[in-house]
Amino acid sequence: KQWYQRRVAITAGNGTCTAPGSGTEVRNCNTKPCSVNGQWSDYSAWSDCSVTCGDGVRTRTKTCDNPAPAAGGNYCEGQGSETKTCSGPVCPTHGNWGEWSGWSSCSVDCGKGVKSRERVCDNPEASDGGDPCAGSAMEFDECIKPDCDEEGKFTEWSDWTECHSECGAGTQSRARECVAKKKRTQDSDVTCAGQLSQFRVCDNECVEITSAPESIFLNKGETAILECEVSDGEVIWYKGGEELFEEENVRI
Repeated sequence: KQWYQRRVAITAGNGTCTAPGSGTEVRNCNTKPCSVNGQWSDYSAWSDCSVTCGDGVRTRTKTCDNPAPAAGGNYCEGQGSETKTCSGPVCPTHGNWGEWSGWSSCSVDCGKGVKSRERVCDNPEASDGGDPCAGSAMEFDECIKPDCDEEGKFTEWSDWTECHSECGAGTQSRARECVAKKKRTQDSDVTCAGQLSQFRVCDNECVEITSAPESIFLNKGETAILECEVSDGEVIWYKGGEELFEEENVRI
């Protein structure tokens, strides 16, 4: 406010008098409000961690309202929030497939076959309770080669079998297989011109047994079955699986 005063004196005769009315007048000045600079409030409580596993942050805030800036006053200096690190349990790592391998060669050399390729769950590998990769590690596709020739080929002959006769004339045999010239599906039939088996005559030399042991050991009331075998043209006699020697023989 502004103040204004006046004083009026009138002298008349032997006295002084004051003019009527107040000698002071007041009026408003500087009518604009005073500016108020802002001040920060107290910080809020810390927030929960921003993650449920692994590393994250906590945050707390404050507001510029204690008081808020007014009438052109300055805003609060500094930041209205601050953070700090926090951490939870180790996060699970879910598995993810690596790249597909190249296709394998066709399973056949002629006709229809299959080819395959594979991948590995290592990009990354599942860990710490993470889920394994979804889907198959193998993939198959049809492959087609030129039509198969139905003419086959023989394998090598097997060895001759033992002679079927232990003494005298007998037979021996050997065999071979007819297989496809090229790798093909199992249900493809092939034919070969020629024999799958062969036979030949064989002859094992017979040894004439002209003698038998004249004496063996026998207990009273005992019977014996004699067996013999030919080894290098010599006859060997057995009783109950034990070879008989001449010096053990006793005439009966």
